[in-house]
Amino acid sequence: MLHLFHWFLDFKHPKGYRIDRPNGMDVYSFLLFQQPVTIEQNGESILTEENTGILYEKWIPQCYYNERSDYWHDGFFFDGEEVPSLIQKLGLPLNKPFSVKNSNVISAMIREAAAEALRKETYSAEIVSLRLEALFYKLADLLLHQASYSHSYYPQFRQIRDDIYCHPERRWRAQDLSEELHLSLSRFQHLYKAFFSTTLNKDVIKGRIEHAQYLLKSDTSIAAVAETCGYRNTEHFIRQFKKSTGISPGDYRKRHFQHFLKNAPQPIGHRENQQKG
Repeated sequence: MLHLFHWFLDFKHPKGYRIDRPNGMDVYSFLLFQQPVTIEQNGESILTEENTGILYEKWIPQCYYNERSDYWHDGFFFDGEEVPSLIQKLGLPLNKPFSVKNSNVISAMIREAAAEALRKETYSAEIVSLRLEALFYKLADLLLHQASYSHSYYPQFRQIRDDIYCHPERRWRAQDLSEELHLSLSRFQHLYKAFFSTTLNKDVIKGRIEHAQYLLKSDTSIAAVAETCGYRNTEHFIRQFKKSTGISPGDYRKRHFQHFLKNAPQPIGHRENQQKG
């Protein structure tokens, strides 16, 4: 479990105010600076840009300031046995500043974790731990895709991808979308792959199959499921579903209901009769 010990939200330091912890902290620290600061590290002065983060290990010297103006930052102190393995798994940089695009997303997640910690309810500690873990996953995701986020076309492509998963019934064609964005087809396909590490067609199929799996857990006919998921031909839907999942839509539905019946709670009277028998 991750433990949150202290946090800062829009914490202001006046011009020239210097934080200097030569022996570091006995816990981990994450700081997110909204304005440029100077970070002293290994005898070197590093002038950062705005929206810069730094993740300090335990006992690592911390020194930062801004000689030109006031500055604000968010951040928190935390610890937990799984912290080293989580940081290694996500490939987060340690003890050196890094740019954080969309830093408002991380700030909002710090606020959510802090608000939960203040509630002090039955499962607040567990919820805080999960929120911190989610924050680090999101931070790793932001760092992986920073180049994409700063691209002028990224917001439009992000909206297209969201719409694909929200509306699997629509006919999604790269040619149509590229014309809407005034891009050549090859340029559209290149950007889509660069942004999302997959193709438009694969996303369309994945979105449709995932929605079909949800619908097959009801008594909706397979033909209706196919139509709702954007397939004009039921046989084509069945082939594509089997290719994606390894089983037919009918078998998928059968397995779901068998699992449901096996794990459904039985009426008390029925259990008593079984025990008597």
